[in-house]
Amino acid sequence: MRQRAASSEYKSLTINDEGLLILVWPGGVKITGPSARRAFEEVNRICAGARRPMLVDMATTKSAAREARAVFGEPSVASRIALLGRSPVDRVIANSPGSEHGALPDEVLHRPKPGAGLPAGRHR
Repeated sequence: MRQRAASSEYKSLTINDEGLLILVWPGGVKITGPSARRAFEEVNRICAGARRPMLVDMATTKSAAREARAVFGEPSVASRIALLGRSPVDRVIANSPGSEHGALPDEVLHRPKPGAGLPAGRHR
């Protein structure tokens, strides 16, 4: 990983070797508008104006406030955003209206629960 930022609110924010931004929220956290704003300010800072795709891992978060979802919908250096979740609740949070700037996310991904393997005959 090329660049890393630290915060007491999110678990990690990195730019990997392929240039992908990865924002990981800690388990059980309630993402507030101010915490989302600080995370996206840091995203903009570490990218220094370069647009990059972004993966937001919110698989174990408790909730995302309406204000946080609005921040996710604001213009930033994130060229595309994919949210990684683990449950149907994550999908509802991810598909909630973001802001007048457009619907978020660009894609919703699903991470299986630990120990849950792929069905027989299905491999990635």
